[in-house]
Amino acid sequence: MESKVTYRFISADDHIDLRWLPKDLWTERLPAKLRERGPRVVETEKGACWTWEGQTFSPHGYYTAAQGSGAMWAIERGGVMREGELRPTTADLRLTDMDRDGADASIMYGPTDPMAIADPELRRHCYEAYNDWLSDFCAAKPERLIGVGQLSMEDPDAARGELERLAKRGGLRHVNILASRASPPVYDDAWAPFWALAEEVGIPIGFHLAVLVKKTRLDDEDRGAANHVIAVASRFAKDPPGVQLLEPITGLIFRSVFDRHPRLKIVMAEAGLAWIPSMIQGLDIWYQRTRDGRRLTGDGPITLPELLPSEYFHRQIWISFVDDPLGMKMVGSVLDVDKVMFGSDYPHPASTWPYSQQVIADSMESISADVRQKIFYRVGGVYHRAGQAPEEDLLGCVDSVAQFMDSVDRQRSEALREEWIGCRAGVASRVGPDFAGNGGWQSVCLVRSLPRGDAGESEWRRSGKCGARHCGAG
Repeated sequence: MESKVTYRFISADDHIDLRWLPKDLWTERLPAKLRERGPRVVETEKGACWTWEGQTFSPHGYYTAAQGSGAMWAIERGGVMREGELRPTTADLRLTDMDRDGADASIMYGPTDPMAIADPELRRHCYEAYNDWLSDFCAAKPERLIGVGQLSMEDPDAARGELERLAKRGGLRHVNILASRASPPVYDDAWAPFWALAEEVGIPIGFHLAVLVKKTRLDDEDRGAANHVIAVASRFAKDPPGVQLLEPITGLIFRSVFDRHPRLKIVMAEAGLAWIPSMIQGLDIWYQRTRDGRRLTGDGPITLPELLPSEYFHRQIWISFVDDPLGMKMVGSVLDVDKVMFGSDYPHPASTWPYSQQVIADSMESISADVRQKIFYRVGGVYHRAGQAPEEDLLGCVDSVAQFMDSVDRQRSEALREEWIGCRAGVASRVGPDFAGNGGWQSVCLVRSLPRGDAGESEWRRSGKCGARHCGAG
């Protein structure tokens, strides 16, 4: 039987969205006095929708691309979106989708469309309820389902309080703030106690992309253009989605947050790669010119950070991407190998699922096996549990993998047709008994052969059905 190589990976950027959350999440978990005003699902003339504080917001559950913005979500494209089924928040189904794509673990960010809740008490309890539900959901397979706690972007004190609560509970690997929407901005002095705690507890802080524009087929600006295709394509090329993180990161650098907290870890989630070197170069040049007296900011006093901006990227900033062929070619030269991570973005329209194998296979031409293993499997060594070395944790490095991948590189053409079996003895015991027995792991190998299927992979590439980004987040 003809077979193809499957490259096992850990996805550093997947999602749990509002539309897929259980409709009783908040009605069951909020304090009784808040439930009436809290998020719940109601039936409207447009179908089931979320509502809170007397306003109706986004739809819940099943709807197709034709019924929504026109962008096809990955699970619809993959033929598994079914009415009445909340697939991404049904653990067995999500794990099945991970196995189909080759993912051994998934780092799952919460809703990227901020929930605008006016009442501070209600908002705080909503974050707590979501994070508690997330912990329960991940308990179905805790070494594969890695939940990212969601923190308030509107209230630095509440964000600090929730980080402290989650850290005390233990088991947390990662939290997220929608930094591009934060008010006050994350570099404001009001966030200082939060950053001190984040450094103290050692939990990486994610800055995932946030939804910035209304989800319509065309923005108002584009509708008035003489040529819609040129208008939309030009705007996308000029302002890649990750650019929304430019100001928050620049603020942390130039307000000396990284100087005060040198052990702080920031993840620019789904930021993409190719635009990052230009950003870093621009910040370095401005820093050097200002330091040398070629001031570009008027006559006021200027306090510069202790290091070149690029040095903070090497020391404290990680970046994840979805599908970035040009950016991949920069890894190991202008981008730090240990700071770059792949994420499939499941189940969003921009996701590579269920064709992530194509992205990994394409990378073989531009990066070595050990670099690929770091990007697709070690996820920067940033998400291991507190107190554990990366190599002792699932989300760390398995020694024999890089050696094994070297052999695959040398025999790639044969590997595409022949079965590859096994990995070094002892790897399964090192990872732990829970995984040795898991069908998704088999021999805890990065490469496992499966039947060659899906002629749709190449078609997906050619047609662009990987899902055009309709908003700031994938």
